[in-house]
Amino acid sequence: MRNRVVWLMAALVIGFVASGPSQAQQITNLFQNGGFETGLLAPWGSYGGTVTSAVVKDCVGATVPEGPIEGTYCLNVKVSGPGTNFWDGAVSPVLVAGQGTFKKGVKYTLSLFLKSKKGTATINLKPELAQDPWTGYGEAQVTATEKWTEYHITTPVMAADVTPAHVTFHVEFAAQEFWIDDAKWYEGDYVPSVVKGNYAATKPTPDQSAVNVANDVVLSWKAGPYASTHNVYFGTTFADVNSAAANALVSKGQTETSYDPPGLLDYDKTYYWRVDEVNAAPTNTVFKGPVWSFTVETYAYPLTNVTATASSSDKTTTLPANTINGSGLTGDLHGTVSTTMWNSAMTDTAVWIQYQFDNVYKLYELWVWNHNTDMEPIMGFGFKDVTIEYSVDGTTWTLLSNTQFARATPETGYAHNTTVNLNGVMARYVKLTPKSNWSAVGWKQYGLSEVRFYYIPVQARAPQPATATSGVSVAAGLDWRPGRDVASQNVYLGTDRAAVADGTAPVKTVTNHGFAPGTLNFGTTYYWKVDEVGTATYPGEVWKFTTQEFDVVDNFESYTDAEGSRIYEAWVDGWTNGTGSVVGYLQAPFAETVNIHGGKQAMPFEYNNVKSPYYSEAERTFDTAQTWTINGADTLSLWFRGSAAAFVDKGNNAFTVSSSGTDIWNVGDQFRFVYKSLSGNGSIVAKVDSLVNTNVWAKAGVMIRQSLDTGSPMA
Repeated sequence: MRNRVVWLMAALVIGFVASGPSQAQQITNLFQNGGFETGLLAPWGSYGGTVTSAVVKDCVGATVPEGPIEGTYCLNVKVSGPGTNFWDGAVSPVLVAGQGTFKKGVKYTLSLFLKSKKGTATINLKPELAQDPWTGYGEAQVTATEKWTEYHITTPVMAADVTPAHVTFHVEFAAQEFWIDDAKWYEGDYVPSVVKGNYAATKPTPDQSAVNVANDVVLSWKAGPYASTHNVYFGTTFADVNSAAANALVSKGQTETSYDPPGLLDYDKTYYWRVDEVNAAPTNTVFKGPVWSFTVETYAYPLTNVTATASSSDKTTTLPANTINGSGLTGDLHGTVSTTMWNSAMTDTAVWIQYQFDNVYKLYELWVWNHNTDMEPIMGFGFKDVTIEYSVDGTTWTLLSNTQFARATPETGYAHNTTVNLNGVMARYVKLTPKSNWSAVGWKQYGLSEVRFYYIPVQARAPQPATATSGVSVAAGLDWRPGRDVASQNVYLGTDRAAVADGTAPVKTVTNHGFAPGTLNFGTTYYWKVDEVGTATYPGEVWKFTTQEFDVVDNFESYTDAEGSRIYEAWVDGWTNGTGSVVGYLQAPFAETVNIHGGKQAMPFEYNNVKSPYYSEAERTFDTAQTWTINGADTLSLWFRGSAAAFVDKGNNAFTVSSSGTDIWNVGDQFRFVYKSLSGNGSIVAKVDSLVNTNVWAKAGVMIRQSLDTGSPMA
């Protein structure tokens, strides 16, 4: 009996993904001066009328401030405009002596770091024949972003020597500016770069230049590769942090890769911070980190979902909506065009304008841009003495204040010059009733240019996970941005939306934002809300998320060909347990890389049950004990694919046949067959018991042929 082989694609349920070490490939860079550390451009060059390049020490003017990704220098490339063709301008690296031929039987990898000054930049990477017809090998266009990122391409294996050969970076797509660093050309597959000089802290949280950051933020970063401890600098002045002023050093020699600033940070303020990485003794070398910044959220936010109505309008072009739609604003400065403002009708003797919000809010301030046409000094339509009222239902009104609005300038570039304190009242409606205007001639008509309401957030907001997120980990915690007026927070969580909404679902009270829900089930939709409790209780919105459908026991992706991480070292087979199994191939690559269900690998499993103990088994022992019945798990799923025998004669005129090919069509003759010879007249009776749908064109049936020769006449 023949041995059988199956490929185990992935075992999917509870557990964890096993990880193994990776083995770095040693490479030899075939570019001269690939890191530009000579400080000179040579022997690199460029061509094209719009392209200039220079070796620099800093990325001057970059939207994201960064220096070279490794070492001291990088290459700055400026393209003043597009060429007739993108290949009309290029940057030209130079190969080391003797490497002007792409060798037969060898594949090559090109890798380099790119960074765009602003937005994106497009570069065409082309290893090529260095003469007409300029044949490319693995050519690809890449889009550089504002942060250093490594890009790479790998050529096919060269079918013949390619000579003369070189590598070119075509750049004349558009006007653009970018930087290149750590460019490499080497034999073999891509190897991720370990940047030689990048020993500093990276990947800050919050991101560089982040805005709307919570005022209780905890700072974190990725440590440099050799850091033993970290010195943290923090403050509100760039110069202090950048120069390591004594007042900016807030933590010295800490081992953690996070820092929690004491207390709460100030609203609407920008903070600067940096982390210096310190190597272990005896060198204790300090690597200065970049200065990062972020801005804390504002105390109050502008209301955006606002509707305006009024007692009247003078024209169809001067409606109340003009006071909330920003039509006359450039930035926060208003113009003098009357059709971007609101005017009451000349006959209206009981003027008012009213604003409705989409919900009840705790109101903070009202900004007013008064009526601002060129004629305002004479006509004076702008509100002067004003009564302000508010309501939660639009029926019962409460007086907020009687106040006076400042007169407009009247000039283009008019900034709001009235700010009304709304005293934190809870309201859904605000009504402004003018008692007088600024008219110098007694004109009884009223108008406004623009208003803006600010509210104090008191409800929980910005849920994590975001509402309607799917695939959430069953171990996930819940978090949110709390309201301003908070003493405690009631968290409702359950699978019944109505119960969460009406507050009958299970509830837990916490004093800080953040909640650990405990055990969640796979593939389940949960609803939750947070009611903030302060001087009043502010019910929150109902949010939802759906948990992951399954967890992975082993997806076979982490195994390599390196000793200690081979697939058969984790899954013990018949060589050890005495059964008829063999895991993995006898030669590298040991994992299956063609017949896969997902990812890049599957586990080859050969079985032979014709001798004692008459079964084949592979076993894996996990480092940590596994519990696969938690989180509502009730199913173990395994994807496998058999390796069918090409031909098996089962006897009694029964056969198993497997094959692959393009098709059986016209002159196509790609199939495997069972045949009997026929002389003279006769008939053949055959029955297809089963056909595996391996492809939309998979087929099986009866054919009569003149001979077994390729292309034989057939019917």
